[in-house]
Amino acid sequence: MKVQQVRIGHIAKEIKMSYSLVCKILNNTPHFKPSESTRLMVLRKAQEMGFNYSSLRRIHRRKHTRVKHQSAGDIVIKTLDGEVFDSGTFVTENLSRSGACICKPELERGVFPAEPFYCDLKMTDGPLRGHTFKGTPVRLTCEKGFAMGFKFTDMSKDQLRNLAAVC
Repeated sequence: MKVQQVRIGHIAKEIKMSYSLVCKILNNTPHFKPSESTRLMVLRKAQEMGFNYSSLRRIHRRKHTRVKHQSAGDIVIKTLDGEVFDSGTFVTENLSRSGACICKPELERGVFPAEPFYCDLKMTDGPLRGHTFKGTPVRLTCEKGFAMGFKFTDMSKDQLRNLAAVC
């Protein structure tokens, strides 16, 4: 018996939302801003149904140019339901007004979750010391050591102003 792959249409039908809406959320479409509750509902249902994220053809487009910026920080990794998965420290490699690349993570458990997650990145030194940014991973590389690209989400005007001063 052949096991059917979970598709975007299956998720949309299950939660009674349009295919287009579910597709935009799963693909993290730029400039599309669904409510946080809708986004979480789609991501949770996709996870629950065993959706294969590698089937998506994601192209990450940066909104802003990144600049070299090294500073230390604390990271808290959370599952989509808000539970803390792990925590530790990191170093930023570069930074922009919309994201950052982190490297040298030192985590208590030593792993990132296999399911979708987000992080709170708190800067502990440099001009952004004390600022915490919520972010979702958009890219992972292990070519020259581990590095993960993050897209910042839910930014306040104050955070944007402070990032603009640094970037």
